[in-house]
Amino acid sequence: MIPKVSVDYAIIEKADNFYTIPVNFVWNDLGVCTSLERVQTADKNNNHQQGDVTTSSTKNCIVYTGRKALLIGVKDLIVVSTEKRNIGLPQIRGTNYKKAIE
Repeated sequence: MIPKVSVDYAIIEKADNFYTIPVNFVWNDLGVCTSLERVQTADKNNNHQQGDVTTSSTKNCIVYTGRKALLIGVKDLIVVSTEKRNIGLPQIRGTNYKKAIE
């Protein structure tokens, strides 16, 4: 099994023949759920959603799902579905979900 190591640590930091060139573009780290706020347009209640999502009285939520999702009367949540499970957590803990989905 291949170990889970970032490319920059496993390869780039150890290379002695690696070069970079300057570029001018916007970068978004899409490795966290809250990054969807930067790349997707929000609805009138500031919900950012991808997938088959229906909301009612819901505000400031981030939803990324491959399944049907229904959110009613909630705010400031992150809802993500993976092949194994559905995860819902307050946005304040938005970057602390990785252990839950392993």
